[in-house]
Amino acid sequence: MAKKILVAEDDAAINEVVCEYLKDAGYEPVPVHNGGMAAEIIAKSDNICLFILDIMLPGLTGLDLLRSIRTSTVYSKAPVLMLTALTDERTQLTSFNSETDDYVTKPFSPRILVTRVEALLKRSRMPGTGDSVVTAGDVRIDVNSYEAYENGRRLDLTLKQLYMKKL
Repeated sequence: MAKKILVAEDDAAINEVVCEYLKDAGYEPVPVHNGGMAAEIIAKSDNICLFILDIMLPGLTGLDLLRSIRTSTVYSKAPVLMLTALTDERTQLTSFNSETDDYVTKPFSPRILVTRVEALLKRSRMPGTGDSVVTAGDVRIDVNSYEAYENGRRLDLTLKQLYMKKL
């Protein structure tokens, strides 16, 4: 099953290029063109492995979405890559202070972007992205991060309970 990557980019041509390169690399891109649509998908899903966000999206900005992702119970540890035309130091620092994992400025190489995505996913401890995840029905347990999820909602378990769910 291909890993899903949300691509929030309002420029249709850039969104299409990014999604095509991700597809060619074996991923399942989820293209969106505004911040509101991205927020809806984030709220309703639990299987996105990485987020690529443009900062200057209509509606909610990429920075708004980043802050929402970082406070999410499901996606707080998911890798986020900002893809933007903004090159100023202040915006980059704001992004990193808001806990983005990478920052790529336009124009960019789609092949390098995919390589950065692969590097982020390798280091990611997001449930579902590593060999340390055990799935049983609607329950997913990440034994590296000591987190369990049922139907996309994080479960508050003791370590003993976590390992009992695993069995």
